[in-house]
Amino acid sequence: MSERDEILDAVFRAIDRVRELLLDEDAFPRDESAVLLGDGAGIDSMGFVNFIVAVEDEMSRTMNQSLMLIERINSSDPVASKIVTVGQLIDYLHTLQRA
Repeated sequence: MSERDEILDAVFRAIDRVRELLLDEDAFPRDESAVLLGDGAGIDSMGFVNFIVAVEDEMSRTMNQSLMLIERINSSDPVASKIVTVGQLIDYLHTLQRA
C-alpha cells in the first residue's frame, strides 16, 4: 500500500468517526471531492473541528508521530490555508509525511 493510500484510509476513518455524530451521514461522503469548508461543505464548524481532531488522531497512529493539523491550517502556510476538499487535505498530509 502506498503512503498516500495509507493517508487516504486514515482520513476516511476520520470521516467515518464524524459521520457517526451527524444526523445525515450522507452529508459528509467518503470522497476526495467532499468539501470541508465554505459553500457545499457537508459539515458545520463543529463538525470540521471534530473531523480535524479525528484526522490528527488517525494520522498519529499511521505516522507514529503527533500532528498539530489545526495549527498548520491556521498558520501562515499558504498551502494549508487553501485546503477546501478532502483530496487537498490528503495531498497536503502526504507532502508533510514525505518531508
